[in-house]
Amino acid sequence: MYLIHIYIFDKLIAVMKRNLLTCIFIFFSAAVFAQNFGFWASAVAMKVNSPDVTYYDTYDTVDANRIPNTFVSDDVPTDYYLNFDTTLGVFIQNSGSLQITGGIIKTFKNNNSNVCGTTLFYTVYPQGNRPASPAYTSINFGFLSNCLGTSFPYDGSACGSGDQEWGDTSTVTGTDLTTFTPGNYTLEVYYQIPGAYNSTSDCSDTVYDNNNNPLANYQANFTIVSSPVALTLLNFSGSYQNNSVELNWTDANELNTKGFEIDRSTDGQNFTATSFVNAKGNSGTTSYSFADNNFPVATKLFYRLKIVADNGQYNYSYIIPITLNNSGSFSVQLTKDNLSVYLNTAIGNNSFIRLTDLLGHSIIKQNINTLPAGSNISIPLQQSLLSGVYIVTIYDGATGNLTNKKTGLTY
Repeated sequence: MYLIHIYIFDKLIAVMKRNLLTCIFIFFSAAVFAQNFGFWASAVAMKVNSPDVTYYDTYDTVDANRIPNTFVSDDVPTDYYLNFDTTLGVFIQNSGSLQITGGIIKTFKNNNSNVCGTTLFYTVYPQGNRPASPAYTSINFGFLSNCLGTSFPYDGSACGSGDQEWGDTSTVTGTDLTTFTPGNYTLEVYYQIPGAYNSTSDCSDTVYDNNNNPLANYQANFTIVSSPVALTLLNFSGSYQNNSVELNWTDANELNTKGFEIDRSTDGQNFTATSFVNAKGNSGTTSYSFADNNFPVATKLFYRLKIVADNGQYNYSYIIPITLNNSGSFSVQLTKDNLSVYLNTAIGNNSFIRLTDLLGHSIIKQNINTLPAGSNISIPLQQSLLSGVYIVTIYDGATGNLTNKKTGLTY
């Protein structure tokens, strides 16, 4: 109960800070009506050496309004924060290891105003050589959710009356920023929010989230380098079958290549070397297979290849996610108010069923004990779900197996 009180208190503090900031803006603004709508948190969505999206905060990088990243470890969601005003890292040319995919922005409006949407604009140029008139690429944000009570249904973050979330949070596609020639670059972004100061129906006014500096906006630096290894990786893939993770890759021109270190991760960020496969030394096309039979209990694993040359130089492949899934162990029926699970196989004591969204946010978890095959489990949801894709996870306490299944909800 004490933890619940702290959680609710933190939500209230976040909303109070946002409202206080709005009041300060209104007090000092020459055009008071301009604060009838606006924004109070924003973040750029990036894929940085990972298939998963990471949020880099732009507006509000210091308090509880920040947009978090959620890491789920041992069934405990933990938030961490990254600021966009940083160095994103060093990336190999044409590796696809740095992508911009969109972002999230939180807006507000009162009863006399309107918010019509949000667009993210970005540009890339050589570091220290900003063009006089940069050419921007746009990413239109879709509507995510209104504030429901004191939190957003989309991600559970704190909010108040009139608040909305907008974003493009795709985890599938992104714009590859590693296609530039080797050198140092700056990624610059800003947001445009159309709306109306004194109307609830039109979109005649515009607010900008540009770091209060339209000649610089929000900026982050990164570096592109050429590959130190001559080998060309043609493909790298994997799958989970029969309690084993099977990895396959094909390369060309592996002369002067020592071999391949197999790196594994449970979060897509922190990797551990698990094995080493010697290169065959061929000049043509060569294929490899590797079976990982001793991996940790997790809902998802991530793999990469560390390609090592004879002289000790190395380079990394792109990262591939592997979902540990036994699709035949249960079936799911999801409505906006209820989760129903049918067990095709029995489960033992100290088991649980969990429903999460694609960002890893836990929606509901129910502990269960021994149930035979053929059992039906019905779990009412505490709040109505939005249309989208969700993940149902069953942990079997008897075997230690985690089984995941994606399910869609439309209405």
